Amino acid sequence: MRTQNGFTMVELMIALLLGTIISSIALMLFLSGQRSQALQQATSEIQDSSNFSLDYIIKNIRMANFGANGNVVNSSSANGGIVLTTSNLNQVNSDLVTLNEASTSASNRININQSDQLTIQYFVTPFKVGDGFFDCTGRQVTASRYVVERYFVRENGGLVCASNSDGNIKNLEKNAQLIMPGVDYFRVLLSVQRENDNALRDVAINQYNGVDNIVGVKLGVLVRSNQTLGTNIASNQGQDIRVLDRTVQLSNKETTTNHLRVVLEQTVALRNAIGGGK
Repeated sequence: MRTQNGFTMVELMIALLLGTIISSIALMLFLSGQRSQALQQATSEIQDSSNFSLDYIIKNIRMANFGANGNVVNSSSANGGIVLTTSNLNQVNSDLVTLNEASTSASNRININQSDQLTIQYFVTPFKVGDGFFDCTGRQVTASRYVVERYFVRENGGLVCASNSDGNIKNLEKNAQLIMPGVDYFRVLLSVQRENDNALRDVAINQYNGVDNIVGVKLGVLVRSNQTLGTNIASNQGQDIRVLDRTVQLSNKETTTNHLRVVLEQTVALRNAIGGGK
């Protein structure tokens, strides 16, 4: 009679242990691959959406100050490209001008009350009207006039724009259109040419003296992806994120901590502004 040999208990335990280890490694590789794919998708989403949106905003800002009376842009310049006061834009509401931490511009940052607000204006020539020109809200400009656009962050996130559509300044208060989705925080610095020595420097909106020539603006946008990443240390609550001159943190009320967050920054020179100082 032949004796049938089987596995001993020790051999079975060793085989089970090795199988468990191999399965764990395979699962870790699978999960790592999923996270990597999610990160790539989130990065691609931000690049495709935000870069296009930012280019659109920059295109309009570059037209700011076109048609203004003179090449000096400050708080008293009639039709100046950056709207700061009623001297720049007659009868504008004080809540709708360029503001530091504007009450009408939301933020999801724990140590920042609100986002900044940027209001610009530029002149649309008859040639552009005939060529078919549209403002930031997608409305066609049908007559040669000054177009005013207000950029701010809406309450539930996203950078939006309102304009004086049909030439009515009251439209700056309503009918804002989404320009860049997923924006948590919007920061604006003014690039100025100092009156006393023509030196260039960047200042926050609330630190601007109202006299120096504004030659450009710097934009900082903290934008999040729609694609979730699982656990992402870089976007957890309490993590410092640098946006231009400000260090901000995610609010403890924010639930989307597992989304990729990217800071986009851009410097834009104003038309006909450089060299306008004394």
